[in-house]
Amino acid sequence: MPFTVFDLTRLEADIVGVRGARHEDALPVMALPADGKLHSAIAARLPLADAAKAHELMERGTTVVGCLLLKPGT
Repeated sequence: MPFTVFDLTRLEADIVGVRGARHEDALPVMALPADGKLHSAIAARLPLADAAKAHELMERGTTVVGCLLLKPGT
């Protein structure tokens, strides 16, 4: 199934896989995030009220490395 970068962005899709590996080879790698041994970088934690600022940061895109988290109730 062919995908373009535009398709992935528009659909907010994630592709998870290990190229050239057997299923039993991929299982230990895929377990790393579940076991807390692999973490995503967090660029910023913002209160939900600053959602517009988070969107601005994402749209600029060149200075953000990692995830932007919105925290409700703060």
